Amino acid sequence: MTDPMPLSVPLLVVPGEPDRHYTVHVYRVGWSVPNVSVLLTDDDLARLEDNARRCLRAVSECIAAELSDADVEVIKHPVGVEAVARVLCDSDVCAAATEGIGL
Repeated sequence: MTDPMPLSVPLLVVPGEPDRHYTVHVYRVGWSVPNVSVLLTDDDLARLEDNARRCLRAVSECIAAELSDADVEVIKHPVGVEAVARVLCDSDVCAAATEGIGL
C-alpha cells in the first residue's frame, strides 16, 4: 500500500465573490505493483474505495468531511491502483487554514 495523503486545498467556485470560501478535503490511498502480486478483483477495488472514504473522515478535522458522503474515484494505473476521496466544504475556518490566514 502506498502512503496515504490527506490534503485540503482552497477553491474559488464563484469568481468575483471573495466572501464565499470553499475547500476540497482530499484523501488518497493506493496499492503499487510491487505490493500487488495478483490481479485485483472488484471486491478489492471496493475495499480500497471504502478505505479512502473512511480515512478521509478519520483524518479530517472538518465536520463536512466527517459527515458528508465523500465522492471517491478509483483510478487504475500501469503501476498500481489508487482511490481518491473528496468532499467540498464551505467552512470559512477550513478555507482560512488552507490559505494560511487567520480568522
